[in-house]
Amino acid sequence: MVLTKQQREDFEKAARVMMKYLGENHHPHVTVIIDNGKAEILEASSSIVTEDYIAD
Repeated sequence: MVLTKQQREDFEKAARVMMKYLGENHHPHVTVIIDNGKAEILEASSSIVTEDYIAD
């Protein structure tokens, strides 16, 4: 999907609202997943990050 300049600007504006909310109300281990029908606030209790198994 390729976004137009206006779509990128609109997305950034919407995303910044949620980023601000998270920064003011939650700790750094909280994430939000939003789709067309729901929004979830999630908190990680443990995670690891690796790119070892991503195909080139």
